[in-house]
Formats: sequence, structure tokens, C-alpha cells
Amino acid sequence: MGLKLGWVVIDADNPKSVARFWAQLLGAHVEDESEEFIELSLGAAQPRLAVMRVSDAKTSKSRIHLDLIAEDVDEEVSRAIRLGARRTDIGQDPEEQAVLIDPAGNEFCIVND
Repeated sequence: MGLKLGWVVIDADNPKSVARFWAQLLGAHVEDESEEFIELSLGAAQPRLAVMRVSDAKTSKSRIHLDLIAEDVDEEVSRAIRLGARRTDIGQDPEEQAVLIDPAGNEFCIVND
């Protein structure tokens, strides 16, 4: 196969604060940074996460999102909220997953391992 996943890119109007949120949540470190694009490293075996500056506001549910796997969903949801996430309801089954939004309003899920 000639392709591999390089980056998952998150749009944000304030890339620095959103990158800081994701770096703290996932234990990532900044690999490269400019005013427009911040690249986070999650380790060699994982794709890189990037935050890119956009000027338009988020107006609807994202068409793609991250599912984060946790051994203890409640603990990780609490930690994400302390870091700046908020719970949201998009019609999901709360027994199966917790849906949150990052500081830029992008949805992500925390699910059981």
C-alpha cells in the first residue's frame, strides 16, 4: 500500500489554546509550530495531530471526529472537562460513549477500551 495516515487536522480559530488542550489530554508534545499550524506528536506508532487556524466559525456537527479509547471513561471525561472540554448531546447512547467538544467546538468521543 502506498498511503499511510500522516496527520489528523483539527480546525480552530485559536490554534495555540486548542493545541494545548489536545497536547495535555493525549500526552503529546509540540513537534512544529507556526501561527497557522501546530503539529503534535503522539509517538512513532500513531498519526500526528495538527491544529490549523481557520477564520470561519464552526456551524454544524463535524462530519468526522476522534474516538479516544479509555480504561476508565468517567475518569477521562472528568479530566477532559477540567482541561476545557464540554459535554454535548448529538443523540448518542450515553451508555456506549461520552461525546464532548474541545475548546474550538470540535466533537470527540471517549469510549471503553
